[in-house]
Amino acid sequence: MECVCGFSNAPGAVECAKCRRTLLALRPVNEIVMRNPPSPRRGPPPMPPPRWRAVLSKIPTEQTFLVALRANPNDRETRAVYADWLEQQGDSQRATFVRHEGRLTDRAQVLGTDDAEWRAVVARTNVECGRSNCWGRWDTFEAHPLDEQLRKCPNCTLTVRYCANRAEVEAVGWTEAPYVIDADLDPEEASSWHDQAALTSARSRTW
Repeated sequence: MECVCGFSNAPGAVECAKCRRTLLALRPVNEIVMRNPPSPRRGPPPMPPPRWRAVLSKIPTEQTFLVALRANPNDRETRAVYADWLEQQGDSQRATFVRHEGRLTDRAQVLGTDDAEWRAVVARTNVECGRSNCWGRWDTFEAHPLDEQLRKCPNCTLTVRYCANRAEVEAVGWTEAPYVIDADLDPEEASSWHDQAALTSARSRTW
């Protein structure tokens, strides 16, 4: 291996036998390890598969209420009767959730309302949309025939997704579609996930 001083050293030598300089081995370009390789282009995260359950509750009476609300979320009479029925069963936390308009801020109250799948059917949470003419609430939107977590705004006809976790929020962020966040998610944190995904999506289109 030849040194910069011109002396030819033995193959594999790490130091020049004449001038004692450190020898730098030359490697093929395809073997060079980059110190800061560029990040690979990130594609959009997968949207969750459609969610549609035949059985919403093992209790026949509750099954009837939930099927009716899933088909017509803005059915106020069914909602009121369902809430009263829950209260009669001693389930005051879920009764409060069914009646409540907007977002519950009491964490203990939220955790006592079964799970995100149940809340996706009965929630009356405000929609994160940003449009001044948005109808604003999940229960005012038209039900989707094949997915419990999708509804359509009757005003702008956009599809709105009910997001139960971070992956779903980020998937919606890539499409910049209106969305609803589950009561178990922190609004500020969810907004940050959504905005970061939207920013990544915008950058990916400029590459």
